[in-house]
Amino acid sequence: MQQKKNIKLLIVWTILLAVTTVAALYQPDSNKLDIDKGHFALKEKVNEIDLVKISSKSSVVSLNKDGRQWVLNDTLTANPTLVNDLLGILSEVSVRRIAAANIQEDLSSGSHNIFQVTLSGNNQELRSFRVVENEKGTLTYFIDDLAYVVNIPGYNYHIADIFKLKSQDWRSPYVFASNWSTLDKMIIQYPNQPEANFDIVYDKSRYTIPSVIKLDTAAMYEYMQQISFLQVQTYHTALDTITSSSDLNVTVQDVGGQQMILDFYIYPDITIGQINNTEWATFDQNQVNSLIRSDTDFNLE
Repeated sequence: MQQKKNIKLLIVWTILLAVTTVAALYQPDSNKLDIDKGHFALKEKVNEIDLVKISSKSSVVSLNKDGRQWVLNDTLTANPTLVNDLLGILSEVSVRRIAAANIQEDLSSGSHNIFQVTLSGNNQELRSFRVVENEKGTLTYFIDDLAYVVNIPGYNYHIADIFKLKSQDWRSPYVFASNWSTLDKMIIQYPNQPEANFDIVYDKSRYTIPSVIKLDTAAMYEYMQQISFLQVQTYHTALDTITSSSDLNVTVQDVGGQQMILDFYIYPDITIGQINNTEWATFDQNQVNSLIRSDTDFNLE
């Protein structure tokens, strides 16, 4: 009887020892602390932002709001879609957890490509933090005093991607930022076929094509829209392969005489454009081919 009692006590003691050992070894995950999910989210304050600076070892991107338009690096029109995406992220970004201690140490080592983000409004700094991603490119960390894993709730979106964009990626893809209230003339020229040249001009109260007697105004306005919303695929700093003359020249002129000129070089496998005789870009071939028209295409007769 005593032997059975001893066996039971041994079993109970073994169980208690196991439980005690597990309890001693268990340490709560410090990454699951009760933290403010909206630690970085600006919510409605995002509307106060009028200057964004994203700095890394290799570049500085500056986006400032000039009236209703965002300007890239003080001179270029910024891509409004990308800017809206960025503001949306800054408004809704959520903290998933605090990064583990070993990650904290690793991120502070300086071996990562870190992006310093500064947000300002009315000449005052609203927020400043750093952005870095893990080696696999699957997690984004926002860092102020500590590093936090962040995401956009409900979306499978890698936040770091937008901060990694190069300066030229932030440029507006629209070449002709036409303001219809100041548009004076569109000049369409074909260097190799000058007889097909034509102009669209503002005549007192309406736009017209002087060489067309019975004008299809709907077709003309559709054509003007095509030019106004023409988009660059990729900007290039230089292209050395152009040896022939251009195939199509489009000039947009405002009432003050300022001009935006785009010369197209159309090849079987690529369409290249030179902007204001200085910059190069590639374009969608179908978009450019749709611009190859003559004044007879706008004649109702």
